[in-house]
Amino acid sequence: MMPLLRIIKWMHSDTKNWKDFQTSARSEGSSVSKCFTALLDHSWLCQRAILAPRNEDVSIMNKQLLQELPGSVQVYKSIDTICDTNEAVNYPAEFLNTLQPSGVPLHTLELKSGTPIMLFRHLHSPSICNGTRLCIKKLMPNIIEATIMTGHAAGEDVYIPRIPIIPSDFPFQFKRIQFPVRLI
Repeated sequence: MMPLLRIIKWMHSDTKNWKDFQTSARSEGSSVSKCFTALLDHSWLCQRAILAPRNEDVSIMNKQLLQELPGSVQVYKSIDTICDTNEAVNYPAEFLNTLQPSGVPLHTLELKSGTPIMLFRHLHSPSICNGTRLCIKKLMPNIIEATIMTGHAAGEDVYIPRIPIIPSDFPFQFKRIQFPVRLI
């Protein structure tokens, strides 16, 4: 059984108004159907956030939500390598694939067209920066075509490439090449 999840209305202008809880659910089976009544309404989803005690709980909820959306799942696996080739023997790719540092996408991303995602890297454009919420239009091997759902550029189509990301909070340096996005 999953811990209590709370779905709240996302308040951009008034962060002190936490009394506007939409609903809550305790079990995995009832969470999706009870909490997300308008999965295909992207403006509704943009105004909500999932609160849970652990990131793993949010990941479980995101997987359930992905299953509820129409279409087939596209799986993207990252390319993980050690920056210092002399150390590559000490850190096999299988080990690097299991790492989940903050600010770095997961090794395996499961996405569908129409899925809402959030960007967590600035991509040299004033309209697509960390925290931008997008809706996937088209999935390609190394590019995601998406529509911006929030901010001054809402409705604009953008292209998100796979990029190399080197986390700084490890005693060794490794590089992960992956889309800088996360399901929301």
